[in-house]
Amino acid sequence: MTEARKINPVHLLAAIVLLAFVWRAVFIYRPIGWLTNFWLFEDFGYSLKIAKNIALSVGERPSPAPGWVDTEQPFAIYGLALMSSIPGSTACFTTERPVDLRFLRDASSGVANLYRDGKPLAKVDLYAPVTDTTYKYHVAGDEHAHEYVVEVAQEKNPASATREVGFDAILER
Repeated sequence: MTEARKINPVHLLAAIVLLAFVWRAVFIYRPIGWLTNFWLFEDFGYSLKIAKNIALSVGERPSPAPGWVDTEQPFAIYGLALMSSIPGSTACFTTERPVDLRFLRDASSGVANLYRDGKPLAKVDLYAPVTDTTYKYHVAGDEHAHEYVVEVAQEKNPASATREVGFDAILER
């Protein structure tokens, strides 16, 4: 007679943790639209740095245009954010879906101009006396592809120290 083999709880826990890391690597850092036609996560956070090299369901982001710099930021979802204080600097992306644009708001933040298909959409004053690293500007989608542009504005809030815009991520809703 053979004896039933008992599962070691430590090995079971290690296997679950390993599967969780594999799940995260496959479904968060890789596009799976071809497999499921939708994303399987609540946050849908896409780092602008990662978006540079991966086709996302919210569209690809081109490399930062002149005037923008990828900088390490502790508030950024994946540790990097686009930063610029040069008026007229733009970052572009295309999507047909509703998204949240995540910005840094603090005492030295300026104003971001948002455009949809070349037409003004909004002026977002990012000045805040207290730092807010989770501020999101909501953009409605209408199932038609639109090009969105985030531009560092010429003007700034009079209370702001600079015109700097910190653009962290495009978050699908």
